[in-house]
Amino acid sequence: MRIEATEVAQQLSDILKGIKTEYEHLDREVRYYDLECTDLLHALEFMEIDNDMRLNISQQLQDNRKKRRVIKNERERLQPLYDVSEGHPHLVYEFEKAKWRAEKIECIQKHRMYTPRIRTDMQQAFDKANRRNDIAGG
Repeated sequence: MRIEATEVAQQLSDILKGIKTEYEHLDREVRYYDLECTDLLHALEFMEIDNDMRLNISQQLQDNRKKRRVIKNERERLQPLYDVSEGHPHLVYEFEKAKWRAEKIECIQKHRMYTPRIRTDMQQAFDKANRRNDIAGG
């Protein structure tokens, strides 16, 4: 398996950002359903309604609770990953920094040219090989 350092660093950074974004989105949804439930309960408590309306509100309440449960379960499954990412808030920055460093190393390696230390008579052959590598893209 070949690992591309810059791609892996980017993927890890994106994953950490995605975990935080998704967890916070799910958290907002749970709060939404909590507030909607409160509204529905208050409607049953304070409004004078007939049996049809009471049944309708009860159905809405049941739908609300089912939707909330699904979202809450998703958030709960994501919680361990969210806790790790929040416990190490600099990880995203560190992976972005690692990606930048890997890109810099790749750039240096692409433009690296060998200069003989002792056998200076071989310099032209090395220059020719470097030009061939530049033309070939690597």
